[in-house]
Amino acid sequence: MSEKVRLLVKVTRDTLPQVKDKYPFIYLERGRLEIDDSSIKWIDAEANVVPLPVATLNTILLGPGTTVTHEAIKVAAAANCSICWVGEDSLLFYTEISGLQLVIETLKN
Repeated sequence: MSEKVRLLVKVTRDTLPQVKDKYPFIYLERGRLEIDDSSIKWIDAEANVVPLPVATLNTILLGPGTTVTHEAIKVAAAANCSICWVGEDSLLFYTEISGLQLVIETLKN
């Protein structure tokens, strides 16, 4: 008899990604999120520039007054960092996009 091929893989605790290796989230408001070379930088209302290590972030929460470039979204998605648009002080949740969603939307087109 031929050997059966498993289509499904059993998920165990060891195969799941380690969330402890990343910071859970960062909340940003009133500024601009854009790329600098291949990383993301935050420029606040007073023109202070802060580089963001998106490879070590799970989620970026964008509050009111934020502007984000398309390239910054692509870099965050490549690093598997979700972007959420929220209200002031994160009281309201509007929408989010994750790296997997961006890949699926790209494949549809």
